[in-house]
Amino acid sequence: MPPFPSIRQAICIIRLCRTYGIRNRALLISDYMSKAGIDPHISLNSNLILMLLEVKCISHAEYVLYNTGRPDNYMWNCVTSAYAKIGDIHTAFDLYQSAKKDSRFCTSSCTYVALLKSCIKTKNIEIGHKLHFDITNLGLLSKDVFIGSTLIAMYIKFGMLARAEDVFSKLQIRNVIIWTTLVDGYVDLGWNREALSCLEKMREEGILLDAHAYVSALRACANAKMAGKGRELHDEAIKMGFVDEDAFIGSTLLTVYLQCGKFTEAQEVFNKLLVKDIVSWTILVTGYADHGYAEEAFECLKEMQLQGVSPNAFTFVSVLNACGEIGNSARGNEVYCNIVLLGFEAEHIIANSLIDMLTKCGSLMESQAVFDNSALHDVVTWTTLITGYAQLGDVKAVFSTFNEMIQEGVKPDILTFRVILNACSHNGVVEMAESYFLSMSSYYGLPSVHHYNCIVDTLGRSGHIEKAMQIIDMMPFHPGSVIWHSLLGACLKWSHSEVGEHAFKQALYLDDTDVGAYISISNIYTDLTVLHRNIIISGQAG
Repeated sequence: MPPFPSIRQAICIIRLCRTYGIRNRALLISDYMSKAGIDPHISLNSNLILMLLEVKCISHAEYVLYNTGRPDNYMWNCVTSAYAKIGDIHTAFDLYQSAKKDSRFCTSSCTYVALLKSCIKTKNIEIGHKLHFDITNLGLLSKDVFIGSTLIAMYIKFGMLARAEDVFSKLQIRNVIIWTTLVDGYVDLGWNREALSCLEKMREEGILLDAHAYVSALRACANAKMAGKGRELHDEAIKMGFVDEDAFIGSTLLTVYLQCGKFTEAQEVFNKLLVKDIVSWTILVTGYADHGYAEEAFECLKEMQLQGVSPNAFTFVSVLNACGEIGNSARGNEVYCNIVLLGFEAEHIIANSLIDMLTKCGSLMESQAVFDNSALHDVVTWTTLITGYAQLGDVKAVFSTFNEMIQEGVKPDILTFRVILNACSHNGVVEMAESYFLSMSSYYGLPSVHHYNCIVDTLGRSGHIEKAMQIIDMMPFHPGSVIWHSLLGACLKWSHSEVGEHAFKQALYLDDTDVGAYISISNIYTDLTVLHRNIIISGQAG
C-alpha cells in the first residue's frame, strides 16, 4: 500500500472502509499505519478506531487505542462498549476495572448500559452486582434514567424481583421509561395484577402513559384474561390516539380479546387496523386455533392469502396444532399441501407440528414417516413422537423410541422424562420407572416436581407405599398437594391408613379447606371399617 499523501486523505479512505464495512482493507490500513509509524493525529486515530469497531475488529481497535498517541476517553468507551455488545463481558469488564485506576478514563452512561445488558445476555449476575455497587457509590442512580431502567431490567431477567424493586425505590427520577420497565418485568414474571397496580401508581404520580406503557398493561390483561380491564385500557388508548398510530397496541389489543375468548371484539379490532400485516393475521389465526376453532383458523388462513399476505411458518404451526386438537387429520393434510406449495415443508418447526398433529389424530404410521423424512431430529421432534405413542398406549414403542433417541446422542429434557414416567405410571412398569428416575438424577440433572409426582404416583399405584414415602422425604423442595392426593389415592387402593393419615395432615397443612383430602381420608376409614367387619364376620362363621 503506498504512503498516505495527507492526514485528510487517510481519514477519507478510513471513512469509506467504515461506511462499506470493508474488513480486509480496514485491517491493511491499520497494519500499515502501525508499521509506518504515522504521526498519531487524534482525528486519524479516532476514525481508525471507529472503522475497526464498525467491521468488528475490536482487538485491533483496542491496540490502536493504547499503542498510538494518547488514549482518548470517548474512544475508550466505544471500545469497551463494543466488547460488551458482542457478549465478551469478561474483556469488557477487565477494561472497565483497569480504567477505574486511570484518571484519563471516565465510564459513560452508555458504557454502563452496554455492560449491564451484556450481563443479561451472558447470564453473569456476579459482574452485574459489582457494576451495581459502583453505580450506587458514584451516585448515578439518582442522575441517570437509562442506567436505572437497565439495572431493573437486569434483576428482573434473573428473577430477582426484590432487587429490582429496591433499585426502583431508590431512583430519584421515575419517568414513564422506568415505570414501564418495572411493569414489563412484572408481566414477564407472571405478576400481572401487580403490573396493573403499577399502572395506577403511575397515574397517581402524574406520569403520562405512552404507547409502550399501554402495550405492557394490555399484555398483563391478556395473560390474566381480564377482558374488562383490557376494554377500559382500549378506550383510553383510543382517546390518546395510540390505537391508530401504534401497530403494537393494535396487535396487543387483538391478543387480549382473543385470549379472553372475545372473538367479536377481536374481529372488530382487527377490522379497524390500518395495516393488516403478517403479525396481526398470525395473531388472529393463532387466537382461533388456540381455542380449538380449527375451521375458523383455516378460513382466516385462506383469507389472509386472498388479501395478498403470505403466511409464515408460525401461522401454519398454529393451524396444524388446532387440527391436532380436534383430531381433523383431513384438514391438517390440506394445510400441509399448502405448506408444500409455499415451500415451508423444510422448516423444522413445521415438521414437529405435523408430527404432533398426526399423532394426535392417531395416524402413527404417517407421523413416523414424517419423522423419518425430517432432516433434523432434535429433542422436540423425538419427544413429540414419543408423546404420540404414549397417548395411544403403545408402551413398547415409547421405550424403543426413547432408546433410539439416546443412541442418536440426543439429550432428553424435562418434558421427555415426564412423558416416559407417565407412561410407566399408567402401565404399572415400576422397575423401569425407578430406573429412568435414577438416570435422570444421575445423568440429566435434578428432577422437577412433575417428575417426583410421576414416580410417587407409579409407586403408589403398584402398592409400594413405603417407597413412595421415601421418595417424598428425599425431595429437595416442599411437596405440593398433587403428591399428597396421589398418595392418598394409593393408600385408599391398598388400605394403608397410617401413611394415609400422614398424607391427609400434610394436605391440610397446605390447604385446610381441601375437600378432596377430607373425602379421601373418609373413604380410607370407611373401607377399613368394612374390611374389619368382614374379617370379624368370617371369623364368627368359622
